[in-house]
Amino acid sequence: MRHEDYTVGWISALPREQAAALLDDVHEKLPVSKHDTTYILGRIDVHNVVVACLPATGSTATARCVARLEDSFQSLRFILLVGIGGGVPTITDVRLGDVVVSIPNKQGRGIVQYDFGTRFQGEHLEIRESSLDRPSDLLVTAVSTLGTQNSQREKAASLGHRLVAAADELARAHPGMRSCRRPQCDQLYNTDYGHRVDGLTCDECKCDPVEITTSRPPRADHNEVYIHEGLIASGNEVMRDAKERDRLAKEKGVLCFEMEAAGLKTDLGWLVIRGICDYCDSHKDKDWQDHAAAVASEYAKELLKVTPGLKDGVAVESSSSGGQTSARTLSNTGNVSGGQQNNFMGDFQTSGGQAFVGGQFRSDGPMHFQA
Repeated sequence: MRHEDYTVGWISALPREQAAALLDDVHEKLPVSKHDTTYILGRIDVHNVVVACLPATGSTATARCVARLEDSFQSLRFILLVGIGGGVPTITDVRLGDVVVSIPNKQGRGIVQYDFGTRFQGEHLEIRESSLDRPSDLLVTAVSTLGTQNSQREKAASLGHRLVAAADELARAHPGMRSCRRPQCDQLYNTDYGHRVDGLTCDECKCDPVEITTSRPPRADHNEVYIHEGLIASGNEVMRDAKERDRLAKEKGVLCFEMEAAGLKTDLGWLVIRGICDYCDSHKDKDWQDHAAAVASEYAKELLKVTPGLKDGVAVESSSSGGQTSARTLSNTGNVSGGQQNNFMGDFQTSGGQAFVGGQFRSDGPMHFQA
């Protein structure tokens, strides 16, 4: 294989997320320059993929990684930023282990930034539109295709159950990844109730169980995973404040907070995929991180299976495309030339009461569906 054979970049922010990105085939290493990153090379479906792990969290590390990827692998069509993030449970029913995908709407282009300027005690963070362009039309269409295919499956074979099953299989097959199994405890505390002792778990410091919110009913199936599509907030400051979380979410309709996406400075297509590991409050811990990384990675793999490959400028059907992606010419930025984008076939309810109806997206708010 040569550098020019690789068309998909996959960036992980943490080593555990890179470990979860198991490839269908692993390729031999290629020579790299002195300044370059160590990559994992391989194949997912019809795509040759280069996986890079960030040396540190934050948008600066992401921007540096993107620049090196583009310099070393000049045939890349798009970049996936895959990993974990903190969910916003008060606007939409986002829960631990769910997946959030950066899909633009009328409130933003997919990513907003929340740490502009200097914050002094008692002051609020400022949220603004990111300077990034919209996510790749090709990938946004693939997200729609994946949702359509999922709606046509029996519940036992649904995307959500496949994601959980894949995480459990990682834990079974790889002893060092046992923490990828789905945890049992998903506790959301009331917004006004702060964690009692930093450095201790809620059980250890005896956080009051009376303060666990009762406003959301339990899901019928513990292994029920929802895929949420909407805005992701990115910043270099960790979000551990439930009140600030809810304020920013209400202002922009944000579904998730993370720390890397704002650094995706690229002319290539891109998409951000986050597994939810905490609720951005003072009670956050690491119990769900490995599982969240695993389900995000598996969602990214499922997405690539419905995304056409590229050979000599002509789309190559992926294994799960169902014949929907052939005979289209694709640009190197991952945009589809010719034909209509975002063509959902079916009706999906959104959090705003509107839906994808008859193939048209008729909602200004975030969209989510049961996977």
